[in-house]
Amino acid sequence: MYVGDDQRVGGEKMATGGKLENLTQPAAVERAMEEFRALGRDAFIEKYGFKRSRDFFVIHEGRAYDSKPLAAATHGHQRGFEPLEPDDFSGGDPVIRAFERLGFHVGK
Repeated sequence: MYVGDDQRVGGEKMATGGKLENLTQPAAVERAMEEFRALGRDAFIEKYGFKRSRDFFVIHEGRAYDSKPLAAATHGHQRGFEPLEPDDFSGGDPVIRAFERLGFHVGK
């Protein structure tokens, strides 16, 4: 069930995976991965305002990429979109589904 970009819980905004539906281009994931490698893990994560992933990583060609910062960057690597902010979406299942829909494997 699609619930939009956010929900209100107890009057406070709660991020969901709504904006992750915009991730439609596997090539944008590849471009974000290139940026990750060029900047290095910590600089990439800091650029997008996240912390290191604890649980989920996109595994591609033998490398592990922090899933939430990679999703944020991927959004920005698509034409017409800006990178996502940490409060724009939640991690876990929404991120896993978004990457798997594009043909990428997410593991721990």
